[in-house]
Amino acid sequence: MGYKMAELFNKHTAPVTVTDAVTGQRITIPCGHSALVAGDFRNHLFVTAGMIRAEHDDDDKLIVTTVKTSGVSVEELEKTIAALRAQLDAGAGGAGGAGGAGGAGGAGGAGDGADLLDKDALRDQYEELFGERAPSAAGAKTLKKAIDERLAEIAAQSGDGAGGAGDGTNENE
Repeated sequence: MGYKMAELFNKHTAPVTVTDAVTGQRITIPCGHSALVAGDFRNHLFVTAGMIRAEHDDDDKLIVTTVKTSGVSVEELEKTIAALRAQLDAGAGGAGGAGGAGGAGGAGGAGDGADLLDKDALRDQYEELFGERAPSAAGAKTLKKAIDERLAEIAAQSGDGAGGAGDGTNENE
């Protein structure tokens, strides 16, 4: 009958490598990304350990998916940065309601799916601000702190202390 396809989502903080059951090819899935792989991964060690999430095709139909690549468009980065800046401006001093990784003092870890999305956005913003990729082991909280510090530096250099500096001011009090 053949192997069914599975969409594997890497929830781990490092790239994960799996083997395609049909081709025997090793497939490396970057952190926060997904890949379409042939095989039954329901009881795979990485799935049971929570490192990856596997969605299997039970209807023998192709799974429609988008696989992220490193080639993110400038427009997408600008939208992400604008959204993150709006979050920082709106909730910088608050308790950070539903967006766990979005608030400076959020509990973090409550929702893995939301944290991964926030972490991807934070990684994109980190790369935009620092001109290099974020450390692969850095968590959302660490990335957020580095981004906040960099934004505070930029605000201090430009002399614009009124609008977005609330985040840095609260940390120093």
